[in-house]
Amino acid sequence: MSNKMYGYLVVTNICRRQIYEYKKIFSKSINLNQIDRKRWKLRFRKSKNGLYKLSFYFDNNLEGYWIVIPAEQPSLDLEKLADLNEKSETLLKEEWFYGIKDEAGLKGMLGQVDNGFFGYTPYPTILHKATYFWYTISTKQMFNNGNKRTALLTSLLYRRL
Repeated sequence: MSNKMYGYLVVTNICRRQIYEYKKIFSKSINLNQIDRKRWKLRFRKSKNGLYKLSFYFDNNLEGYWIVIPAEQPSLDLEKLADLNEKSETLLKEEWFYGIKDEAGLKGMLGQVDNGFFGYTPYPTILHKATYFWYTISTKQMFNNGNKRTALLTSLLYRRL
């Protein structure tokens, strides 16, 4: 058995669905999807000091692990969204004005993404939330110009925060 620590991972929003999503993305990133699923396993367990441990098993042998550090969920506000819209102008120069067109819509979107009710969370994972931002901004035209570019930048920034 190996006790090799591979490194550290910073994870936000630790919940069952988020852990499943991270394991799925993580397994693809190290090409485990090309190996018979019966031969490997990723185990996510709470460890000491409020940290977590992601262990990698191959043929029932522990090959190594990562220490998982929980991080606060990122937050967006109108100022960050307006800044992203301004930056989207640099992606494609146009003679048009930028800025917020639907402030109430943006405030509603920002408020809705973290709301849950009766134990149900409509956007439980970072990927779900980033997708919601991307779809909503690009389809509801909340900025004067650059909505799709702003939606893409917002989604990427949110996943990176």
